[in-house]
Amino acid sequence: MCHGRSFSLGTPVVDCRACDSRNVAGILARVAGLPAAERCDDPDAEAIARRALGEAYALLGEHSRAGVHLQRSLAIAEAAADLNGQAQSHRSLAYAYAEQEADAPALHHATRALHRYGSLDQPARRADALNSVGWLSIHNGQLSAARRRCRRRWRCAASTTG
Repeated sequence: MCHGRSFSLGTPVVDCRACDSRNVAGILARVAGLPAAERCDDPDAEAIARRALGEAYALLGEHSRAGVHLQRSLAIAEAAADLNGQAQSHRSLAYAYAEQEADAPALHHATRALHRYGSLDQPARRADALNSVGWLSIHNGQLSAARRRCRRRWRCAASTTG
């Protein structure tokens, strides 16, 4: 039986972009969270822990380690038909590839995240995904597509704020 406290050690409290190489405690918590999540025999817990750890490795520039954990998180979410987990994993992969200036795969994953968020009732995350796709479209030289995505993002954001 898994107790919530052991897994919560590795659960991200804030967006992982807020942690950096100076926040060693946050990164160590993510490292400790993965074995705890694996012992729980809970695929959702493992996917979350792997995504958090992958995001931390991406911030540290450990791109191969980041990729392993983020791809595994995505595979777990796909096996469970978890659209939200898939969207979050694609979003994290897009960020990790963008950090490497690998714009084409970053755009691919950002677009996949956008499609997943579009299937869910999460307008703020959809707006964020539209922004990412627009920005990465610019980096890929797709200016017309970027303009369309950014306009859609503005409309989406306006509809969520009121």
